[in-house]
Order: sequence, then C-alpha cells, then structure tokens
Amino acid sequence: MTVFSPDEKNVAVASDDTPIVLFDVTGAVITMFGKEESARFSTDGALFSNDGRLLISRDAKNQVHFWNVTTQRLVYELELNSGGQSDLKLTKLGRLFAITLVEKRFDVFELQSATGSHLAVGQGMIQQN
Repeated sequence: MTVFSPDEKNVAVASDDTPIVLFDVTGAVITMFGKEESARFSTDGALFSNDGRLLISRDAKNQVHFWNVTTQRLVYELELNSGGQSDLKLTKLGRLFAITLVEKRFDVFELQSATGSHLAVGQGMIQQN
C-alpha cells in the first residue's frame, strides 16, 4: 500500500506485516505509525485527510485507525463490521466513508474524523442478474 499526502510532499508505505512508514519525497524516513505493535496495525488500506493532518488506515480486522501526522499519535480507533471486507473512500469535499461487505450485504458509514465516531448512512444487498 502506498499513498501520497495531499500536498504530494510525503508518502505513506505499508504492507501486511509492517508498520506504516511515512517518507518525504526524497526518501527520508519521517516516522513510523504503529511500530510498537506492528502486527496489530497490519494495514490493508490507508489515505490522508484532505488537509493532510490525519493518516487514516484500515487493518485486516476491519478497524480504522486515525493517526495525527504531526504528533505521530493514534487519535481514534473505530471497529467496523467484522467477518467481511471493507474499504475507505474520501470525497473531494473531505467526507470519509467506510464500506463494509459481508457476503452479499453491504453497509456504508460516514466516519467523523473530528470525533472518532461513525454514522450508518446506508445498506443494501448485492444481487446478481
């Protein structure tokens, strides 16, 4: 997983069994997120908030972690539905959504990065024709 910051000055890199490493574009390491418990924070996906202040990661256990880029501290954790797949999406207006899929049922949550809470905004079933 590789993701650039909105200002394109930094890049976050991670794999299944390593902490998230934040580099500047010259390749110099800035910090590592989750280095104390790298197995706990194995990363399946990540993105930066539109203002670049937060790095938001999702792990294999469908937990979402909100990291403060400046302090390199974990700010919030949210647990999404377990037992399925999930994905994070950030809109151009800065709204953060998590989509979870368990079998053919999907749920959509809007994540509030300011408060660390989430709000269910939709659900449905995937049907094949």
